[in-house]
Parts: sequence; structure tokens; C-alpha cells
Amino acid sequence: MRGAARATSAILVVAALLAVGCTTGSSESADTARPLRTGTPLAERPRNAVEVRPTVYFRDLPTMVATSTVVVQGRVVEVAVVGDIGQDENPVEVHSVALEVTGGLYGPVEAGETLTIEDTGILSPYSLVGDVGTYFLVQRPDRTLPTFRLVNPQGMYLSDGRGGLQASGSVDELSSSLEAVTQEDLVSQILSAVEMIWRGEVLPAGAP
Repeated sequence: MRGAARATSAILVVAALLAVGCTTGSSESADTARPLRTGTPLAERPRNAVEVRPTVYFRDLPTMVATSTVVVQGRVVEVAVVGDIGQDENPVEVHSVALEVTGGLYGPVEAGETLTIEDTGILSPYSLVGDVGTYFLVQRPDRTLPTFRLVNPQGMYLSDGRGGLQASGSVDELSSSLEAVTQEDLVSQILSAVEMIWRGEVLPAGAP
């Protein structure tokens, strides 16, 4: 099953931004994000509008799982500002997000571990302490640090506190369909996808 549109990976895009800078459009400073209360809906959080090259958008969940390094359930326990990238007059603030894993669904990760996620507010609105959700993550392209990023803008589904989910901000058929199910249903679908991967029925996006 190869349900992903093939294009340049968003992870490589962000890596390029870190190396050579980026061109920002209208962006809200993360200074605005810090006072937001825990549980602020994703739609009400600041995010950075950055002009980037096309990314991979998945058409099905199994391919998104297979393309991820790990898929986890977790809780954000710490957010720290670690720098910025881009043009001096309109920089993109970079946050380091500590995600405490409450359940490992795919990949080499177990409950109790803490993962570090690099958050630029580009692939999704900025994370806040107290966020609880399901994360589809990939490791840094150079693998020099144990730092992760979202697999793409479809890669985060937060609990809304009422049994429902909030997608990370992408407006597409897959995100909308996953946002419409319960957390329990999403986990069940992910575990079914993992079984398909083990049987060799699903390949990562871009695999030959």
C-alpha cells in the first residue's frame, strides 16, 4: 500500500531552514504562546506561516505509521525556548518539548521514556505543557541527536478532554477522518496498521 503523495519531506524542509534560514510570512511570536493556559485549543494557538516546499501528505493511516520512526501516546511535561531561525526581522522561535511517553504504539519506544521534540510552530501550532495526545514522530535527518519532529502536519492528535481529538491543523481527508474518532478508536486503528506493517503489506512513503 503506497497511499502517500510523493514529494519533498517536511522534515528535510525544516532541517534546511535550520541550516540556511527561512522566509516567513505572517507569524505570531511565541511570546504570545507562553501565557496561554493549558488546554487552549489548537485553533487558538499561534503558529508560524512559513513558505516551504511541498511536503508528503498521507492518504491513509498505515502509510503514515510506517513512515514514522515512532508513534506514541504522551503528555507534554516541559516546554523551553531554545533559539530561533530565519530572518532577523521576523524570526521563528524554536521550542524544545519534553514528551513523557504513556504508551508506545510503534517503533523502539516504551512507556516511561521522555522524548525531546523540536517544535518550530510550522508543522503545527506550538505545544503547551499539559497537552495529551498521539504523536507520529521522525528522528532528526542527521540522527546526531535524540531529537524528534512531527512526521508532517498530519502528525499530532491531541485529546480535547472530552474523549474527542483535535488534529494538528492540517485540512485534509485523513486528518479530518482521524479527528472524528475517539482516542480509543485511533489507537485500535494504529495497532491494526502495525500488524499490516509486520506482515509486509505496507511500506513507508517513498519506499521503492
